[in-house]
Amino acid sequence: CRRQRMDLAPFARLLIGLLLPTITAIAAPSAISREAHLASIAQPLPPTPLNEAAAVLMRDGVVRISDVVSPEQCAALKAHILELRDSPPSAVPDLDCVVGTRLRFT
Repeated sequence: CRRQRMDLAPFARLLIGLLLPTITAIAAPSAISREAHLASIAQPLPPTPLNEAAAVLMRDGVVRISDVVSPEQCAALKAHILELRDSPPSAVPDLDCVVGTRLRFT
């Protein structure tokens, strides 16, 4: 008895079309849950002595210098940053810059 070959390409396309959006929605965490996850596993940077800060910054791209900003200033900065993050984008575009670059018209 000879078996007939079935063309599975249309069936595979149908399955991918139906299942891929569902799998992606389930597997892709939201930005907030991603941020919460990263915050939960993040390790604080060790403080760097002021005389080594420039070298550490050049080497690692980031540096922690303790006791430069007061806790009150940190709280105010954090509140401002979270407000900026959660607010809708400005309705007025910045016409003094070239989009996608750091170039500015001055």
